[in-house]
Amino acid sequence: MKLKFKKLLLNLGLLSGVTTIAISAQCNTPKQINGGKEVIPPDKPVKPNKPINNGETTGETNELDKFVQDFETNLEINKENSGEFYESVSRGDDFYYDRVKKVIISVPKGTFPNWTQEKYSPLLDFGEFTNDIEAKNIQLANPDNPTYKSSDGSNKISSKIKLSVNESNDIVVSFKLAKYFKDGNHIFSSEICTKTLGKILSKELVEKMKKLTEAEENTTFTYPDAENVLLSDADESKIVKIIPDGYELAEFKAVKNDEDQYYDYTIIFKLKISGTDIVSPKNVSKTIKNFKKSPRILELESKAKSEIENSIAKLEIKFANIKAYNIVVKTFDQNTQLTESNGIFDYNNKPNFVVNNSDDKVYKYELKNLRRSNDEMFVTVKASSIVNNSIYVEKEAKIKPDFQRGINPYNMTTEQQHEYLTNELNKIEFVNPFFSKDRTYINKSMNQKLNNKSFWLDTKNNDLLYEFGNLSVEKNEETNDKTFYIELSLSFQDYVPTEAKPRQKLNKKIKINLDELGVDKLNKINLAKNKQAIQDIEAPTATVDINYEPEIKSEYYVDNEAQKLEPKSLSVKANILPIYKHFNESGNDTIYVDDQETYDNLLSNSANKVLWEIYKFDENNNLTSNNVFFKNTPYLVNNKYIQFTAFAFTDFRNENGILTAKMVICEKNNAANNTMKAAYNENRVGIVRVKILSPNKNKSDVKTEAKKAKLYLDFTNLYKNKTVKFTFKNIQNYTVEQIKDNKELLKQNVNVQGLHDEWEIIDYDDLRTNSKKPGHLFFKCSIRIKGSAISTFTKFVELEGFKTA
Repeated sequence: MKLKFKKLLLNLGLLSGVTTIAISAQCNTPKQINGGKEVIPPDKPVKPNKPINNGETTGETNELDKFVQDFETNLEINKENSGEFYESVSRGDDFYYDRVKKVIISVPKGTFPNWTQEKYSPLLDFGEFTNDIEAKNIQLANPDNPTYKSSDGSNKISSKIKLSVNESNDIVVSFKLAKYFKDGNHIFSSEICTKTLGKILSKELVEKMKKLTEAEENTTFTYPDAENVLLSDADESKIVKIIPDGYELAEFKAVKNDEDQYYDYTIIFKLKISGTDIVSPKNVSKTIKNFKKSPRILELESKAKSEIENSIAKLEIKFANIKAYNIVVKTFDQNTQLTESNGIFDYNNKPNFVVNNSDDKVYKYELKNLRRSNDEMFVTVKASSIVNNSIYVEKEAKIKPDFQRGINPYNMTTEQQHEYLTNELNKIEFVNPFFSKDRTYINKSMNQKLNNKSFWLDTKNNDLLYEFGNLSVEKNEETNDKTFYIELSLSFQDYVPTEAKPRQKLNKKIKINLDELGVDKLNKINLAKNKQAIQDIEAPTATVDINYEPEIKSEYYVDNEAQKLEPKSLSVKANILPIYKHFNESGNDTIYVDDQETYDNLLSNSANKVLWEIYKFDENNNLTSNNVFFKNTPYLVNNKYIQFTAFAFTDFRNENGILTAKMVICEKNNAANNTMKAAYNENRVGIVRVKILSPNKNKSDVKTEAKKAKLYLDFTNLYKNKTVKFTFKNIQNYTVEQIKDNKELLKQNVNVQGLHDEWEIIDYDDLRTNSKKPGHLFFKCSIRIKGSAISTFTKFVELEGFKTA
């Protein structure tokens, strides 16, 4: 066996020479037992010739080939789990490489590891070698089929290790070395790593080997009064050997290492089970330290510590990202003392800090004792020599204000935050609908169906939060073309506002490009990366059930085309539905189709259809969403009765190019019952025949009515929520009788707050009083969208506080 001792000061950059001490240990030839069928695994097994893989190679394979010998040499059976390893081999289990822990594990044959849910015992490992800075990013791959296609179509590295038992009962492990790349163009070694791990052992021998390993760990060597003895003066005969009962030394060699970086006694030994021929399969090494340091060693350590201090001074310590910063600040706010147990340095197994400009080949760095002073943070860095951790320096360092990944908005002034968000907003010229369903909802102005995932941005800043709001449309009166816009809000992702720096959110109306879908753009990117395409999603079509009839008695389906007859259920005057009464009045018998596609469908195939139209409201009785095929008058949309009412449209007819339908008005018996068939009382039914106008043939009517309806609804909601408020100047000096017949006096003294900037009140009408409410005046407002012909009268507005007699 050969041990290499590299000088510490070479690693520290103080010396240029390398001295290697070779220590030879004579090994006994492994002895056979049980008739030659089982042997202790040899110290140096004979390696078979390496097969060359003529399959997947790249121009960089030689970079991996140079590590093949190192991986073969360092691969060994994990001592603590050797018994489990031999049992897995005997069962014929499958073996996989854990790229995170850098060990080989086993699972039942034909199954796959569940890396997120299960914990597996390391059966094979590479010792400290895989922690090497050059080797730690190398993975292991199957030697025959190093890649496989995942469910999303991407090219993945197969971590299944090939393990077999040959005719001589030798366990042979083989694999390729691999380097992962996100685009799927992974690199593999051209050579295959192959190592023989000895023969399968019996359970009895495995148990003995396990106990032998425990005995090796419990064997200790000490030197009396080492603190007062120079290593050069130490006498090997004075070494105290403490060996567990039932075991004895098969081999022993003590070597003084005074090559600067070690300065200790290294003991190389093998144990033997007393009374048997079973010997440690490998050399075991232990060290005796704490000898009195010579002046030369003290001088060199002083220089080494000086170099460590210089290394710490060059370090650049940052927060990993904004989430890490938030975690640390939150922990500071909740704890007076910060320790590793607070999760201050690592959260969910991810480091909160990143150390740049470090020399990981020479030093090991630890962070501790975090403290905060005003808006700055400091941390103590402990840097120790990798080859001798007794040489170390602790020094406090300031944490940089910028993050390793992403920007730090906390380090910006309010003005700088605003400028940054403005610049990012100005970069966005348009967005695309993501799926076909999103494009359909946009074309139908169904804002309630859209969310943040409904849109695609060609470029996105991961430091920012993109939130999509209200949809709007502009129409070219000459070409009839529509241009859709979406309101986009931009703010800092994961930003925690403070009183000094509240969250900034900037808004901008962004044009929607309907010509291309986001899913198509994404699939082009996926295709270039050899990834599986994402399936487009279409919007659901309007459901027309040709077999369904509402559960209302047939005698109530009486066409009232003459507008004289009433259904029996409405024969009692007090029982007449207000909505029915409205549509039964002359001039109120027209509704508008929501879109041309629905209109054409009804016109061409109108027989035996039933369409249900249902309105939904929030807790403030504001319309939130509906299953609406038709644009109706403001009366219908805002009438309080429709929250208890459904409309069944049946018996569609094409009469001289005009589409008509029977509108069955069905009142709910119990407003809390959402079951369509059971919820509507058969004794609360009204029936009228209405005209259905096409949006293409009646463009001006549809547009005007739709905008009027929206204007009425928006104003009503704002007035209900007390956003729009009416006051009267010196109201206590006037009586309602003075104002009721003097509209001009009302105009001169009324004040309105909370109106949208694009609205204006152009008139007041229908001024009324109520004997049951003295001092109260009621009136309607004529409200208009500025610069347009769109206007409507509002519901009654109430003013109170007038002088009473």
